Amino acid sequence: MRLYLASKSESRRRLLEEAGYEVVVVGHSVDEPLPNMPASCYVVETAKLKALSVLKKIKGDGIVLAADTVVECEGEIIGKPMNIDDAKAILRRESGKTQRVSTGVCVIDIKTKHIETDYDYAIVKMKSLSDSDIKRIIKEGRALGKAGAYAIREDGKDEFIESIEGRIDTVIGLPLHLVEDLVSRIRSLK
Repeated sequence: MRLYLASKSESRRRLLEEAGYEVVVVGHSVDEPLPNMPASCYVVETAKLKALSVLKKIKGDGIVLAADTVVECEGEIIGKPMNIDDAKAILRRESGKTQRVSTGVCVIDIKTKHIETDYDYAIVKMKSLSDSDIKRIIKEGRALGKAGAYAIREDGKDEFIESIEGRIDTVIGLPLHLVEDLVSRIRSLK
């Protein structure tokens, strides 16, 4: 089945392809302002907006899929950093702390316009970061454009993470169990 991915995230595309999906990447046109609602609602609503923006561009058959991820640290939702200085400040704030990473997923059947959504979360405990650790994260390209200014290594072997409670693919930004469940719901309606 062809999935139209409303994301330019290489990690999301790779996860889907490894799961056996045929993926076509289509950029969305949705701004992602910081939410004025609980993270669980925000990630689902933002994923839905992304999917709807891409749905307008697609003709034919298949499913549009979108996801959104945010990080909560000390009760505050943290999106993507605006620049390197913002990334440094965010990483200093997260250093040594536990965060809740929430990812929302939306799928839409292109022909029927039927929408399914859900979300998942994981608890991530970051190790205490030195200034050199923060510089390294930024230099490796793992901060800018990433919720919470941090992209976890996909193999789960990350020297900056103390522990993860939950699924690593949720932290990466695409919980595959939700994708499979939502796609299954769409298929069952045909």
